[in-house]
Amino acid sequence: MLSRIAPRASIVRRYLGTPTQTLYQFYSKALAAESLLEEGTVVTISDSLKRFEELVLEAPEYGRLHCGVAQCYMALAQRGARSSKEFVSRASEACKRAIAIDSNAIDAHSTFGCILAQEWNWKAAEESFRKALRLGDQHAAHRQFAQFLLIHSRFDESWKHFQIAEGMDPFSARQKSSIARFFYYSRWHREAKEYYARVMQYGPLPIEATLIRAFTEIQMGELKNAVALAQGVRRRVGTVQLYLATVAEIFALSNEMDQARSFTVSSGLLAEQASLSYFRKACLALALDEPARSLEFLSLSFKRKEAELPWIAADPRFDKIRGDATYQSIVRAVL
Repeated sequence: MLSRIAPRASIVRRYLGTPTQTLYQFYSKALAAESLLEEGTVVTISDSLKRFEELVLEAPEYGRLHCGVAQCYMALAQRGARSSKEFVSRASEACKRAIAIDSNAIDAHSTFGCILAQEWNWKAAEESFRKALRLGDQHAAHRQFAQFLLIHSRFDESWKHFQIAEGMDPFSARQKSSIARFFYYSRWHREAKEYYARVMQYGPLPIEATLIRAFTEIQMGELKNAVALAQGVRRRVGTVQLYLATVAEIFALSNEMDQARSFTVSSGLLAEQASLSYFRKACLALALDEPARSLEFLSLSFKRKEAELPWIAADPRFDKIRGDATYQSIVRAVL
């Protein structure tokens, strides 16, 4: 609770001053917007962004609000948005404003590290994360740095920061999704089983974490479990193509290929007008055993500098094409 509601303004956090009237006035509204962001679905993140942008107009000198705007844009960019490059640019503008207001804000520097990573500026990104953590401990900063390390398959270092983040906020939906991704990418299956057995005691996993867990079940040969998880998500997400595409992937990788192909066509998931990034389309095409088409989508993703593309090296879904020259050239260019 303290990790979520503690003041973010460095002058207050470091006991160098008292909260301003603006902070008192907008503090509860900032927490409400952050709560929506924390839920981590496309709908709630969009709602959170709308609230943050409205609050920024009322309190332009409150840095936490600008940081919230930046985090929302980054979250949407990472969830299959076709305009992810534009979202990253908007996030950068908001984050720079937050840092200008408070140069010692932990969350502003860690969020800026995420932005630099999406711009493939790896050295500067790591420096930004480390600066954030030198300023103090914050669960989001540790989680974001852990994800940066995961991109580079630095699993032991990544796990260390994930553990710190979970210790500070074990109920975080974004934390659960990030740890699910860690177990899938690292292939730490024994630890994954132990984690899910423990965390499920506190309620169902968020949608994103459930889908990533299904991929881990596939890795472990538990195809029926993966299909059951995907079917459960399908009933919850309506017509949101981002989630439907991942459900179709899971069906395909679980040997339900006919169902996956039918679902892909009926939902228009690989159509040009589909509201999915080329990266997401590449993942689905590869699951449907269309490697040539997948590589075409990856090339388009590279040209558009999509926000999700840095995951390409660590993501097990690309194991099938790791020996391909096009794939390898993209990995070298990105990382």
